[in-house]
This record gives sequence, structure tokens and C-alpha cells, in this order.
Amino acid sequence: MTQPRSGGGVSAALRFLGAARSDPALRERLSQLAPDEGLEGLQRLAVDAGYRLSADDLRAAHAQDWGLRRMRYARETERPPAPRPPPPS
Repeated sequence: MTQPRSGGGVSAALRFLGAARSDPALRERLSQLAPDEGLEGLQRLAVDAGYRLSADDLRAAHAQDWGLRRMRYARETERPPAPRPPPPS
């Protein structure tokens, strides 16, 4: 087990989710989790990686992360299309 990272709770869970996307070694460990381990298995892996968080923190972080993504993608789809260049003369 590594040294605990500063802070805990939902902020730690958000940092863990970010690390899970960017750290190949952590992604490999995640891929080895059995589906029936659920959030508890994920929480154990996060704690072993030095994050102080609970399964509830992971649930809340996941909801927040996806809520922000939905807002971002909704904004991107609301943008008007780029103007087309004029046809060649």
C-alpha cells in the first residue's frame, strides 16, 4: 500500500477517477477486477493505491463527473455549425 494522498472523500474519488483514465498501470489493475467485486473491489483498489475514499464517495464522484461531461457535451452540440466557405468561383 502506498502513502495516503492528501484529502479524502469525493475529491479523492475524483482524483482516483482521473488517475484511472491516465495511468496505464492503474488501468491494468482495474481491468483485473472481477465484475462481481463491484464498488467495494474498486474502493479497495483505490485505497491500496493511496486514495482515502469510500464506495459512497466513488458513487458521488461518478455522478459529478458524468454530470459535468453531460453539460460540456450539451454545450458543444448547441454550437452553431461553422460557416461553410463560399463555393469556388
